[in-house]
Amino acid sequence: MNQELKFLEYELYQSTFLHLLVQEGIASDSQYAKVIKDDIKPGDLCLRDLGYFSTENLIDIDKQGGYFLSRMKNNMKLYQQNQDGKWEKIDLIMISEKLKRGEVLELDNIKVGRWVKNPLITRVIFTKLTEEQEAKRQIHIDKKEEREKSPFLHKKTFQLTFSLLIYHKTW
Repeated sequence: MNQELKFLEYELYQSTFLHLLVQEGIASDSQYAKVIKDDIKPGDLCLRDLGYFSTENLIDIDKQGGYFLSRMKNNMKLYQQNQDGKWEKIDLIMISEKLKRGEVLELDNIKVGRWVKNPLITRVIFTKLTEEQEAKRQIHIDKKEEREKSPFLHKKTFQLTFSLLIYHKTW
């Protein structure tokens, strides 16, 4: 059975529909961002869910003068400059272990991924999940593993304990 994904973009202030896209369910959500990237204007706010996450798309939004708020994959490599100006990898496990459940930490001037040519430098919000949130995430992962018959998701259980948001550096 072929599933279809529908994407609808709405301009709130002018009360107009900008885009409607229907594509196969197996296509990546992040591909939709490429379809609409030329429509982003300075000052636009783009909200992205995890399925739309792509550092390339966020860099495009920044280049167009737009702002973004997006969920981010928990396995992303994040870097922060040390006192000598060198980028050091941030240990997400260590941060998770230091925070209490429900506690939030905002990290500024963070380099996302290993992009050397055009790095994405931004802000990241690290949230340690509550027990209830973690249990819900585990149920979701269990269902996904059963559906996809892939037990690899349990190998990174530390990723169950926190959530990451990324937002525009000049907000």
